[in-house]
Amino acid sequence: WYAKQSDNVCVQDCASSGGVSCEGNPSSFSEPLYDTAAACCSAKLGWLNQDRCETQSTLGASAPLVGGRQWFAHTGSTCGQDCVTAEGQGCVGVVDQISGVQFYSTVAECCTAKFSWINSDLCVALSDGGSGHSFKFYPDQGARVCRQDCDGAAPCGGSPSNLAVPVFDNIASCCSTAMSWQNKFTCEQTPAAEAGTDQYWINWQLNKCVKNCVTSQGRPCGGLAESWDVLYGSVGDCCGQPAFSWKELSECAYT
Repeated sequence: WYAKQSDNVCVQDCASSGGVSCEGNPSSFSEPLYDTAAACCSAKLGWLNQDRCETQSTLGASAPLVGGRQWFAHTGSTCGQDCVTAEGQGCVGVVDQISGVQFYSTVAECCTAKFSWINSDLCVALSDGGSGHSFKFYPDQGARVCRQDCDGAAPCGGSPSNLAVPVFDNIASCCSTAMSWQNKFTCEQTPAAEAGTDQYWINWQLNKCVKNCVTSQGRPCGGLAESWDVLYGSVGDCCGQPAFSWKELSECAYT
């Protein structure tokens, strides 16, 4: 076997009637020869996709394209798999020129190595040819909630606009870690009918003890306590605080 640089293939030193790979003697008798097409491709055409070089050298230029099915940086934020697009999810076509291209065994390895500034879970989800969603939870600081990386009704919020955002396995972890300053019921997008507890807190605007539930449910609900508000087990415990020592329970309690 020897390299035919003009066609980016290796050909075999045999009579042209011997098969698609036979091209007769090399034009130069000093041309290096190799025992296999693979060895020739590696030595003389190393910048080419080696699977493709070997296949087209042995079976001809019309042979079906093949790729190494390894992963590489495909766009500015995603990895792609070196294989014909029809072969499966994540395949973005066969890489012709492999010079300077780094390949990785898994999409996760590619994302970590090539896009370290992007959250790896999001990179994998955008690269692997699936739904494009990680189904993890991420904080939306502007909206004061945690959303799920998915399409559909809440808590789904689509893909995050910031691909470097931290993601979490569940909404509770997202809220307690990334949105700890926010009311958990608001952050977790809990329906109003289900939000709140049987506890009480001091609403300083009303100067009364109110129940920890949404105001639409009527008194004694005085809204949801913020993360910094102290919660009490009963209205009596709340009204027993020094700030209300001068008030009767009937005046302190929001009823």
